[in-house]
Amino acid sequence: MSSLLLSSVLSILLHAGGLAEYHITQNDDTLRIKLIIDQDELNAFSFPTTCDFDKTTAFCLVKYFSNNSTIIVNGKPLEFQLEGSSTENHHFILEMSTPLPKEVIKSIEIQNTCFTEFDPDFKNRMVLNIGKFQSSYLLNKKDSEVVIEKRKLSVENHRGWDQTKLLRTKKGSEFSEPSH
Repeated sequence: MSSLLLSSVLSILLHAGGLAEYHITQNDDTLRIKLIIDQDELNAFSFPTTCDFDKTTAFCLVKYFSNNSTIIVNGKPLEFQLEGSSTENHHFILEMSTPLPKEVIKSIEIQNTCFTEFDPDFKNRMVLNIGKFQSSYLLNKKDSEVVIEKRKLSVENHRGWDQTKLLRTKKGSEFSEPSH
């Protein structure tokens, strides 16, 4: 947990550009996303004129996120609502949440192409902290999705992940389990 926190703090302080971070956390029956992006980068993007980013940045960004990112839990797409926004150390922070299905989490699919139409080298870092499962995935224009599934359902915590039973897949390829 401390290495994940240190990584997040360092990435904010040493932000090199071309990167947005999405901290995805489970709080009881709610899935929360904290999106962090450099304010200058956000201002430099040419968003569609259907939303006034200068006056309603947070609302426009939630709409943009919904159109360019999908999170699916147990085969059901989730719809996120705006919780709040702020600016810190020249980064725009957007907070969103959604209720989780009232069942054990068996799989999560994340598809994200946010900001890649403005910069083909842009990266989206997904930092997951769901139950006991903690991991980070770097998505980009070419590799824009990750699927996380339970292999066997022998022992399940209520709505939590058992990290030892996870299989990380990317477009059908198997990767090794996360280290403990």
